[in-house]
Amino acid sequence: MPAGVAFAEDGSSAPEIATETGQDDPVATAPAEDAPAEEAPADEVPAEEAPVVEEGADAPESADPAEAPEVEAPEVEAPVVESEEVTQLPAVPEAPAAAPAAAEEPTVAPLTVEVADTEKPTTNLVSPSASGPFNGAVAIQVDAADNEGLARIVANVYQGGTLVKSTQSPGGGATAATHSATVDLPSGEYTIRYNAQDLAGNISATENVAITIDKIDPTVTVKDESNG
Repeated sequence: MPAGVAFAEDGSSAPEIATETGQDDPVATAPAEDAPAEEAPADEVPAEEAPVVEEGADAPESADPAEAPEVEAPEVEAPVVESEEVTQLPAVPEAPAAAPAAAEEPTVAPLTVEVADTEKPTTNLVSPSASGPFNGAVAIQVDAADNEGLARIVANVYQGGTLVKSTQSPGGGATAATHSATVDLPSGEYTIRYNAQDLAGNISATENVAITIDKIDPTVTVKDESNG
């Protein structure tokens, strides 16, 4: 290497050359033929396209961070996260409490109590009004009354304890009713027994009346007094 040529640490020649006499040479001496060519300043180096780095590959190391190639990060679609959290709505101010209404008295249904009907019907014999004797048919009339309603009125004819004629009329639920019947009996002694029954099953006291039927004509005997 020629004497008097100074080189920088990076191998490029210095811009000035010193003389042997120690005086400054105003004219720069041309570099020796074997001296390496000066490198262009770093800021004049044409920019190179940064290599594309595949995902997962290590980025190339660079001594100067400014000269490190730009690495494009792969676009990753952000996952949609479904939130179970319920968005709380803003609280609605409560309306002022209304004044309490006057308490209403409870409606009580009327209590209906049914009282058992234990009252018996009453009867009255209208006909026959006498015991007889009767020489034909006999008319029977019995009036009855009840506080709730009559079921029937009965008038039976007995002879010596044997039922020979039975008559009756429905009461129809009326509180008053009449039973009428006509009986034709042979001559003899009879008893009419009558009563009434109401809808509750109560039976009035049984009443008796005796009658006589006489259909036998009288006989006439003529006495001859001349033989007397």
